[in-house]
Amino acid sequence: MEWIVAIGAFLLISVVVIGLPMYLVATRWTTRSERLAAEARRRASAYPAPPVAAARSGAGRRRKVLSG
Repeated sequence: MEWIVAIGAFLLISVVVIGLPMYLVATRWTTRSERLAAEARRRASAYPAPPVAAARSGAGRRRKVLSG
C-alpha cells in the first residue's frame, strides 16, 4: 500500500516540478511571439508603400542588347 502512495506522490511532484514550468514557458513564449508579430504588423502598416514600386517592375526602362 505504501508503494502506491509513494508512486502517486512521485507522479504528483513530477507534474508540478516539470510539467507546470514547461506549460508556463510554452504559453508565455506563444504570447510573446504573438505580441512581437502584432507589433511588427503595426509598424509595417504605419509606413506608406515605397515609391519605387514602378521602377522595380521595369516600367520605362530600356535594356541594352548584348551582341556577341
